[in-house]
Amino acid sequence: MKTCKTCNIEKPLDQFATWRRKDKSIALQPHCKVCIRDKQRAYRAANREHVKEVDKAFRASYRKTEKGNLSYRRTAWKRYGIDPELAELYYLAHDGKCEICKEPGDSLCVDHCHDTKIIRGMLCQKCNTALGLLNDDANRLQTAYNYLIQKGYK
Repeated sequence: MKTCKTCNIEKPLDQFATWRRKDKSIALQPHCKVCIRDKQRAYRAANREHVKEVDKAFRASYRKTEKGNLSYRRTAWKRYGIDPELAELYYLAHDGKCEICKEPGDSLCVDHCHDTKIIRGMLCQKCNTALGLLNDDANRLQTAYNYLIQKGYK
């Protein structure tokens, strides 16, 4: 049993989180998990914009790491019911490049049909967004292509 420094209630040891000291030994937090959670919720509510910016910056920097990139891909694949092992092989088979623009992508999107949920491929964010904005309509895409050709773009 241990007494929480915040609520002053004696609680079982499993109600306290552990932390690693500078000397690498493990100790119990002085505050119980419930008090820590309540304090964190209050801080996040009072500093909503700051927390949002910090979270966004962390996610962006984490996704740039190999571990974060792999974690992101596996989470996205699970969301669409894809076996992560199979999807990783698919990703590697395309050399980690978008299937439309052939640019290497740090975090390729799982392109899928919104009606049937069938996976079509791996695309970079720009190409995936472009298809989505065109409502996955091949005729619209062809019209956009023709428009660019007419205006002299290649």
